[in-house]
Amino acid sequence: MRSSRDSSCRRWRCREGGLALVQPLLVAELPLTMIFIARLSQVHLGRRVWLAVGAMTAGLAGFLGAASPTPGRRPPGVLIWVTAAVVTVGVIVGIVFLARSTSGPARVALLGVTAGLGFAFTATFMKATTGLAGKGLAVLLTSWEPYAMVAAGFGSLFLLQNALQSGTLVAAQPALTITDPVASILYGVTMFGEGVRTGGWVIAEIAGFALICYGTLRLSRSRIIQLRSEAA
Repeated sequence: MRSSRDSSCRRWRCREGGLALVQPLLVAELPLTMIFIARLSQVHLGRRVWLAVGAMTAGLAGFLGAASPTPGRRPPGVLIWVTAAVVTVGVIVGIVFLARSTSGPARVALLGVTAGLGFAFTATFMKATTGLAGKGLAVLLTSWEPYAMVAAGFGSLFLLQNALQSGTLVAAQPALTITDPVASILYGVTMFGEGVRTGGWVIAEIAGFALICYGTLRLSRSRIIQLRSEAA
Protein backbone atom coordinates (compact mmCIF):
# COMPACT_ATOMS: atom_id res chain seq x y z
CA MET A 1 0.00 0.00 0.00
CA ARG A 2 2.73 2.44 0.96
CA SER A 3 4.80 1.74 -2.16
CA SER A 4 1.71 2.30 -4.30
CA ARG A 5 0.99 5.61 -2.58
CA ASP A 6 4.63 6.71 -2.91
CA SER A 7 4.58 5.80 -6.60
CA SER A 8 1.40 7.82 -7.07
CA CYS A 9 2.98 10.81 -5.32
CA ARG A 10 6.05 10.57 -7.55
CA ARG A 11 3.87 10.53 -10.67
CA TRP A 12 1.93 13.50 -9.34
CA ARG A 13 5.13 15.47 -8.67
CA CYS A 14 6.43 14.83 -12.17
CA ARG A 15 3.18 15.97 -13.72
CA GLU A 16 2.78 19.16 -11.71
CA GLY A 17 4.78 22.39 -11.91
CA GLY A 18 5.45 24.07 -8.57
CA LEU A 19 3.65 27.32 -7.78
CA ALA A 20 6.73 28.47 -5.88
CA LEU A 21 8.70 28.21 -9.14
CA VAL A 22 6.20 29.18 -11.84
CA GLN A 23 4.38 32.13 -10.27
CA PRO A 24 7.48 34.19 -9.34
CA LEU A 25 8.49 34.02 -13.00
CA LEU A 26 5.44 36.19 -13.75
CA VAL A 27 7.36 39.07 -12.18
CA ALA A 28 9.15 39.25 -15.54
CA GLU A 29 5.84 40.35 -17.09
CA LEU A 30 6.31 43.98 -16.04
CA PRO A 31 9.79 44.61 -17.52
CA LEU A 32 8.92 42.68 -20.68
CA THR A 33 5.75 44.75 -21.07
CA MET A 34 7.77 47.93 -20.58
CA ILE A 35 10.22 46.95 -23.31
CA PHE A 36 7.38 45.97 -25.66
CA ILE A 37 5.54 49.26 -25.08
CA ALA A 38 8.73 51.23 -25.64
CA ARG A 39 9.43 49.46 -28.93
CA LEU A 40 5.83 49.82 -30.06
CA SER A 41 5.66 53.51 -29.14
CA GLN A 42 9.22 54.17 -30.33
CA VAL A 43 10.08 55.63 -26.92
CA HIS A 44 13.67 55.55 -25.68
CA LEU A 45 14.16 53.73 -22.39
CA GLY A 46 16.46 55.72 -20.15
CA ARG A 47 19.23 54.46 -17.91
CA ARG A 48 16.96 54.47 -14.84
CA VAL A 49 14.44 52.20 -16.53
CA TRP A 50 17.13 49.74 -17.59
CA LEU A 51 18.52 49.84 -14.05
CA ALA A 52 15.08 48.91 -12.73
CA VAL A 53 14.76 46.10 -15.30
CA GLY A 54 18.19 44.83 -14.31
CA ALA A 55 17.29 44.95 -10.62
CA MET A 56 14.13 42.92 -11.19
CA THR A 57 15.95 40.38 -13.34
CA ALA A 58 18.81 39.98 -10.87
CA GLY A 59 16.39 39.83 -7.96
CA LEU A 60 14.28 37.15 -9.62
CA ALA A 61 17.31 35.05 -10.54
CA GLY A 62 18.79 35.48 -7.07
CA PHE A 63 15.55 34.64 -5.31
CA LEU A 64 14.85 31.49 -7.34
CA GLY A 65 18.48 30.40 -7.07
CA ALA A 66 18.47 30.78 -3.30
CA ALA A 67 14.99 29.34 -2.72
CA SER A 68 15.51 26.42 -5.13
CA PRO A 69 11.76 25.54 -5.15
CA THR A 70 10.90 21.85 -5.30
CA PRO A 71 7.70 20.31 -6.72
CA GLY A 72 4.79 19.49 -4.44
CA ARG A 73 4.69 16.22 -2.56
CA ARG A 74 0.91 15.86 -2.48
CA PRO A 75 -2.37 17.21 -3.85
CA PRO A 76 -4.41 19.11 -1.25
CA GLY A 77 -7.21 17.35 0.61
CA VAL A 78 -10.71 18.73 1.10
CA LEU A 79 -9.88 20.24 4.49
CA ILE A 80 -6.87 22.07 3.07
CA TRP A 81 -8.94 23.47 0.18
CA VAL A 82 -11.69 24.68 2.52
CA THR A 83 -9.20 26.22 4.95
CA ALA A 84 -7.33 27.98 2.15
CA ALA A 85 -10.56 29.32 0.64
CA VAL A 86 -11.87 30.62 3.97
CA VAL A 87 -8.55 32.30 4.83
CA THR A 88 -8.16 33.80 1.37
CA VAL A 89 -11.69 35.19 1.21
CA GLY A 90 -11.39 36.46 4.77
CA VAL A 91 -8.13 38.29 4.06
CA ILE A 92 -9.49 39.78 0.82
CA VAL A 93 -12.68 40.99 2.52
CA GLY A 94 -10.65 42.46 5.38
CA ILE A 95 -8.36 44.35 2.99
CA VAL A 96 -11.35 45.62 0.98
CA PHE A 97 -12.94 47.04 4.15
CA LEU A 98 -9.60 48.59 5.08
CA ALA A 99 -9.32 50.11 1.61
CA ARG A 100 -12.76 51.70 1.97
CA SER A 101 -11.47 53.71 4.94
CA THR A 102 -8.52 55.07 2.95
CA SER A 103 -8.14 57.13 -0.21
CA GLY A 104 -5.61 57.96 -2.89
CA PRO A 105 -2.68 55.69 -3.77
CA ALA A 106 -3.00 53.73 -0.51
CA ARG A 107 -6.53 52.65 -1.45
CA VAL A 108 -5.42 51.61 -4.93
CA ALA A 109 -2.45 49.68 -3.56
CA LEU A 110 -4.63 47.79 -1.08
CA LEU A 111 -7.06 46.83 -3.83
CA GLY A 112 -4.08 45.78 -5.94
CA VAL A 113 -3.08 43.43 -3.13
CA THR A 114 -6.53 41.80 -3.21
CA ALA A 115 -6.22 41.24 -6.95
CA GLY A 116 -2.78 39.69 -6.46
CA LEU A 117 -4.17 37.34 -3.81
CA GLY A 118 -7.05 36.43 -6.10
CA PHE A 119 -4.79 35.57 -9.03
CA ALA A 120 -2.48 33.56 -6.76
CA PHE A 121 -5.41 31.53 -5.44
CA THR A 122 -6.68 31.06 -9.00
CA ALA A 123 -3.29 29.52 -9.80
CA THR A 124 -3.87 26.82 -7.17
CA PHE A 125 -7.04 25.72 -8.98
CA MET A 126 -5.19 25.91 -12.29
CA LYS A 127 -2.50 23.64 -10.90
CA ALA A 128 -5.10 21.14 -9.69
CA THR A 129 -6.95 21.29 -13.01
CA THR A 130 -3.74 20.58 -14.92
CA GLY A 131 -3.30 17.44 -12.84
CA LEU A 132 -6.81 16.29 -13.75
CA ALA A 133 -6.30 16.84 -17.48
CA GLY A 134 -4.22 13.67 -17.78
CA LYS A 135 -7.09 11.57 -16.39
CA GLY A 136 -9.37 12.17 -19.33
CA LEU A 137 -12.06 14.61 -20.42
CA ALA A 138 -14.82 12.90 -18.42
CA VAL A 139 -12.91 13.26 -15.14
CA LEU A 140 -12.03 16.86 -15.97
CA LEU A 141 -15.62 17.88 -16.71
CA THR A 142 -17.06 16.15 -13.64
CA SER A 143 -14.53 17.59 -11.17
CA TRP A 144 -15.08 20.81 -9.24
CA GLU A 145 -11.58 22.27 -9.63
CA PRO A 146 -11.97 23.59 -13.22
CA TYR A 147 -15.19 25.42 -12.31
CA ALA A 148 -13.57 26.84 -9.18
CA MET A 149 -10.69 28.04 -11.35
CA VAL A 150 -13.06 29.90 -13.68
CA ALA A 151 -14.99 31.44 -10.77
CA ALA A 152 -11.80 32.52 -8.99
CA GLY A 153 -10.43 33.94 -12.23
CA PHE A 154 -13.50 36.10 -12.83
CA GLY A 155 -13.46 37.21 -9.19
CA SER A 156 -9.80 38.21 -9.51
CA LEU A 157 -10.52 40.21 -12.68
CA PHE A 158 -13.32 41.98 -10.81
CA LEU A 159 -10.91 42.88 -8.01
CA LEU A 160 -8.36 44.12 -10.54
CA GLN A 161 -10.95 46.30 -12.29
CA ASN A 162 -11.93 47.82 -8.95
CA ALA A 163 -8.28 48.60 -8.24
CA LEU A 164 -7.78 50.27 -11.62
CA GLN A 165 -11.01 52.23 -11.35
CA SER A 166 -9.95 53.55 -7.95
CA GLY A 167 -6.77 55.16 -9.25
CA THR A 168 -3.84 54.86 -11.58
CA LEU A 169 -1.92 51.84 -12.80
CA VAL A 170 1.15 53.40 -11.20
CA ALA A 171 -0.31 52.74 -7.74
CA ALA A 172 -1.89 49.35 -8.47
CA GLN A 173 0.85 47.59 -10.46
CA PRO A 174 3.55 47.24 -7.77
CA ALA A 175 1.10 45.80 -5.23
CA LEU A 176 -0.28 43.34 -7.79
CA THR A 177 3.13 42.32 -9.16
CA ILE A 178 4.62 41.67 -5.72
CA THR A 179 1.61 40.10 -3.96
CA ASP A 180 0.93 37.43 -6.60
CA PRO A 181 4.27 35.55 -6.37
CA VAL A 182 4.55 35.93 -2.59
CA ALA A 183 1.05 34.52 -2.03
CA SER A 184 1.68 31.78 -4.60
CA ILE A 185 4.77 30.61 -2.74
CA LEU A 186 2.77 30.45 0.49
CA TYR A 187 0.01 28.47 -1.24
CA GLY A 188 2.53 26.11 -2.82
CA VAL A 189 4.28 25.37 0.47
CA THR A 190 1.19 25.08 2.68
CA MET A 191 -1.23 23.41 0.27
CA PHE A 192 0.88 21.27 -2.06
CA GLY A 193 3.87 20.54 0.14
CA GLU A 194 6.33 22.36 -2.10
CA GLY A 195 9.71 23.14 -0.60
CA VAL A 196 11.96 26.19 -0.49
CA ARG A 197 15.36 26.40 1.16
CA THR A 198 15.56 27.92 4.63
CA GLY A 199 18.40 28.65 7.03
CA GLY A 200 21.09 30.96 5.69
CA TRP A 201 19.47 30.94 2.26
CA VAL A 202 16.67 33.13 3.63
CA ILE A 203 19.04 36.14 3.62
CA ALA A 204 19.70 35.71 -0.10
CA GLU A 205 15.99 35.17 -0.73
CA ILE A 206 15.13 38.41 1.09
CA ALA A 207 17.82 40.27 -0.84
CA GLY A 208 16.46 38.97 -4.14
CA PHE A 209 12.93 39.88 -3.19
CA ALA A 210 14.09 43.37 -2.14
CA LEU A 211 15.61 43.87 -5.59
CA ILE A 212 12.33 42.77 -7.18
CA CYS A 213 10.41 45.28 -5.06
CA TYR A 214 12.87 48.05 -5.88
CA GLY A 215 12.73 47.38 -9.61
CA THR A 216 8.94 47.10 -9.60
CA LEU A 217 8.50 50.43 -7.82
CA ARG A 218 10.98 52.16 -10.13
CA LEU A 219 9.32 50.77 -13.25
CA SER A 220 5.83 51.67 -12.06
CA ARG A 221 6.95 55.29 -11.75
CA SER A 222 8.57 55.42 -15.15
CA ARG A 223 7.40 57.91 -17.76
CA ILE A 224 5.98 55.22 -20.05
CA ILE A 225 3.74 53.71 -17.38
CA GLN A 226 2.53 57.13 -16.29
CA LEU A 227 1.73 58.16 -19.86
CA ARG A 228 -0.18 54.91 -20.44
CA SER A 229 -2.03 55.40 -17.17
CA GLU A 230 -3.01 58.97 -18.05
CA ALA A 231 -4.14 57.91 -21.52
CA ALA A 232 -6.33 55.19 -20.02
